[in-house]
Amino acid sequence: MKRFLALLLAALTCLSLAGCRKAPAPTPAPQPEPEPDPVVDPVRIDTLRVECTADGRKMADLLALQRELPDTLKERLEAQNYTLDSADVTFGTSAEATVQALCAGGVDLAFLPAETFFAHEEELAFLALESGDEKDLSRSVICAAAGADASLCGALCAALDGLSLPRYAGGTYAHDASALDPLRRATVEEPEPEPSDVPPTEDHVLTKATVHVDGYEPLTVELIGKWTEDGTMAGVCRIDVYDANYLIQSIDMKDAIDRDGMDGIERGYTACPSEDLLLTVGDVNFDGSDDLAVYGWPTVSLAPYYYFLWDPDALLFTYGFSLQGLELDEHTKRVLSTVRTSAAAYRTDTYAYVNGVLTLISSEDFGPEIDAREAAAEYYEGTAFTVEDMRLADQTEDTFV
Repeated sequence: MKRFLALLLAALTCLSLAGCRKAPAPTPAPQPEPEPDPVVDPVRIDTLRVECTADGRKMADLLALQRELPDTLKERLEAQNYTLDSADVTFGTSAEATVQALCAGGVDLAFLPAETFFAHEEELAFLALESGDEKDLSRSVICAAAGADASLCGALCAALDGLSLPRYAGGTYAHDASALDPLRRATVEEPEPEPSDVPPTEDHVLTKATVHVDGYEPLTVELIGKWTEDGTMAGVCRIDVYDANYLIQSIDMKDAIDRDGMDGIERGYTACPSEDLLLTVGDVNFDGSDDLAVYGWPTVSLAPYYYFLWDPDALLFTYGFSLQGLELDEHTKRVLSTVRTSAAAYRTDTYAYVNGVLTLISSEDFGPEIDAREAAAEYYEGTAFTVEDMRLADQTEDTFV
């Protein structure tokens, strides 16, 4: 009996231990592999037309911006899944002219002073603001037309955020609309009183510059002229060239005006709205010597300049030509001149120096109005056209002659 009870107790102990064992964990069901994000093809932009205001900046800085900004925009837009084929950078002589081109469709992107932006804010779409003093209305605003494509504007806002253009703007651009509020308030604050003295209205030295030419030590160039009585326009009537203290040449502006231009504030004078724009110095005929560019007269487009080229044989400056929107192609030794032929149409003339004489070799018209005219021409000739072509043709039909 005792043996039986011992065996029974042992059996119960084994059963108790077996019941305390944990059941094996169930094998987890395999998880499905996550699907990769769909590949979205980049949006292609054929040409982005950018216009900046010159605002008295040096020609060398403007030309540097013209070379560097397209590549910068391509790189930054690529990060936003946009492919930019090309960017055309032009410079307006006034902020108002740039606004007009932007609203007319001749420009896609504009760099404007904040003060001008606020004056036309309802017509413009804010993209980025240059950093700086919160009351400095000269700070640069990058904007598009109010009706511009929303997706593209969003990509541009992201692309322009953090942009730095040291040759054009002192600060860094940021898409921060709240930073506009202090500037907007500054536009309604009491302006500082205007200085009581007005510029001299008799002929005097308006501005001077140092030039480097072949055959001389650095020369000093002085522009002689006067301001209008209201102080809004300066006119140049003469250019004096000095070697040290010796006058070696005096150029009468009347000859250039009669040949290629128009009278400004008076007969034989130019007309320039800013002292900073009066004179530009740089080599425009690729011979290594500085040449002179004297502001001609204001226009709604790029202002024309009178160009005086250094003659290394005569050791004097000689009048060469008058052009608007001059650009230099150092690689091909070509001179390009872009003019606005209407609110939304442009023409680029390409010149080359042939035996030392600037010679026109080609011209090209471009812009939304030109595209519309071509579409309308196809429409009326019965050739192939698209619905968009017909829309453009209908919009511009009344402009044809």
